[in-house]
Amino acid sequence: MREAHSFALIRRELRAFIELFALSGFAIAQPLYDIFGRAPDQFIFRGALTSDIYAFAALILFGPALVLWAVEVVVGSAAELAWKGARRWIHVGLLSALVAIFAIGALRTLFTGPLLLVAGLAVGGLAGLLYVRTTAARLWLSFAAIAPPAFCAIFLLSSQTATLLSDPVAAGDIQIKSKAPVVMIVFDELPLNSLMDRDGTIDEDLFPNFAALAKTSHWFRNTTTVSNFTLNAVPAITTGQLPRDNTSPTASSHPNNLFTLVGASMGLRVTETVTRLCPSNLCAAAVPRDGGLEGLLRDARQILRTQVSPNESSADPVAALVERAAPTEEEDQAGVGTAAVAASARAADFLNGITDDSNTVHFVHVLLPHVPYRYLPNGSEYAGPDPDLGRDGDTWEAQPWLVKLGRQRHLLQLAYADALLGQTIEKMKSVGAYDSGALVVVADHGISFQSGKGIRGLDVDKPLNDSVASEIMWVPFFVKEPGQTSGAVSDNNVLTIDVLPTIADVLDVDLPWKVDGQSALGQPRTTTTKSMYQADRNATEFLAGEPYKIDADTGWQLLRSRGVDTFLPPDSKNRFWDIGPRPELTGTNVTAAKAGQLVKARMTLDPASNANNVRPATRQFPALVQATLGGVQKGETLAVAVNGVIRATAPAYVSDGSVRVAAMVPDTAFVAGKNTISVYRVTD
Repeated sequence: MREAHSFALIRRELRAFIELFALSGFAIAQPLYDIFGRAPDQFIFRGALTSDIYAFAALILFGPALVLWAVEVVVGSAAELAWKGARRWIHVGLLSALVAIFAIGALRTLFTGPLLLVAGLAVGGLAGLLYVRTTAARLWLSFAAIAPPAFCAIFLLSSQTATLLSDPVAAGDIQIKSKAPVVMIVFDELPLNSLMDRDGTIDEDLFPNFAALAKTSHWFRNTTTVSNFTLNAVPAITTGQLPRDNTSPTASSHPNNLFTLVGASMGLRVTETVTRLCPSNLCAAAVPRDGGLEGLLRDARQILRTQVSPNESSADPVAALVERAAPTEEEDQAGVGTAAVAASARAADFLNGITDDSNTVHFVHVLLPHVPYRYLPNGSEYAGPDPDLGRDGDTWEAQPWLVKLGRQRHLLQLAYADALLGQTIEKMKSVGAYDSGALVVVADHGISFQSGKGIRGLDVDKPLNDSVASEIMWVPFFVKEPGQTSGAVSDNNVLTIDVLPTIADVLDVDLPWKVDGQSALGQPRTTTTKSMYQADRNATEFLAGEPYKIDADTGWQLLRSRGVDTFLPPDSKNRFWDIGPRPELTGTNVTAAKAGQLVKARMTLDPASNANNVRPATRQFPALVQATLGGVQKGETLAVAVNGVIRATAPAYVSDGSVRVAAMVPDTAFVAGKNTISVYRVTD
């Protein structure tokens, strides 16, 4: 009798678990497998090892059901003491909740807000009723339990993320005739006109290290990217091949690349950020401090919150994972995004590893000056909003000041990237690798700053124009050959697919595969048309997109017309900061202003702008001042003062019905401890 009772108990618990397992598979596991299966870049950014991916898949498969079953056992057993039959109703309630979660996700394209919540709860309640009343519903659940393992198998075997689990790619046995230390930096989201003045030269005052590099290297000034999307653009740089549909930024999708070319003959020190083009047998993946399995599970939790929230939009959730890892809770509180922190750490690791070994390729792809904007020129950090000010997806809002502020913050972060370039050059010189080695600097794509226009051309429903395309397409490309001491500027038609053939030319390597590019050091192209593939990610596939074409001369003239000296005042002593409507006021003590010129405004500072406890040793400052204002009209000119000195001017703007101010102030404006931030209306 005791054995029969034990068997019945085991069977009951097994049945309860199987039913929870089946529905959690549809409500939780399948959506996560689908989203993460289309975002291999997230696993790469998190530095996920093969073991992390398998563990992630297993936890998604079994974790929710095990947690719910444990809750049911504990709570149900306690409730049974007071109410016989409570366990069964708790089980029905959990099943209904899972169906409601599934329904909210499925009905999101039809309803939103409270209506979506009501619809989801109604479907969940109906499902619970069917479970209680009909044998067919309970029988269906037993058979439905085979679906979650199938979802997991699809994720591990045929999703885009599955390419990360492929066997390592072998390096070719290639003869390198002119070995030299190679240092290669791929910057991210860096348009050429951010470095260049309208006369076609690099602005030496703002970016001295890029300017110095141009004087001792080949500067291919007419270089354009072949893709507006990092996951296509970086593979194109390292393979010499144009983007293709349905590929991931991995070695298995791109087996012929820079790393497999030289990996059998030269050492590799490779730091990738959102790609994994160097196979694991040649390069060990580095797990960032916020990465690995823990980071992936945190991402999954945030995705689930989005999926069950009735107030979230119906947009493809994969977009939330593209090119940006979610910040940790601690970083959310500090306002500092993971990508910015990771960029600094990766750059430091890269610098520390540079040697004069003629048998080594040093490669880094760093997310600078890419968003989120968090860095000042000296490497200090500040908190910023996410999503950033003035952005509506891949389009700038029709508020010119916010777009102007975005470009200012971009240039400040670019100045930090310039400093890192300078540190790289100094490190190469200190170890004796600069004269004897090759230095390659390029960017994957640019970014545009035009009010009401596209930002990166990723919104395929918002067509590009030539002016926006010129900022996205033209990127810096420098090659300093071994022994080169004088610079040379080339305006030949160069594409980023030419980077790898150019490196092969420098090393005197015969490429063993067909490339779409050609060496920039060789014969120039005879064509003048430029093409950039506009990436498109839909619900089921990732496409290279249709090419946007522009005449090189047309794009070059448009690019120069938006040179950095047309944006930052060329004659100001504080060029990075004086972008507001009254730059002559900056540096003025408010007590020295003319009578009635400044009227103090009522304001409520945003939490991230709190300057009551500044600690300079942490290198973090509330440099982006944001506040909600009272008694101020949209468009009024405002002065932002720190400790009684005006540090910026800005127009008032409206956001969500409130009048606001946002302005950048230099970190040098702050003192240790308590600081006073004030906003004044400028009346004259």
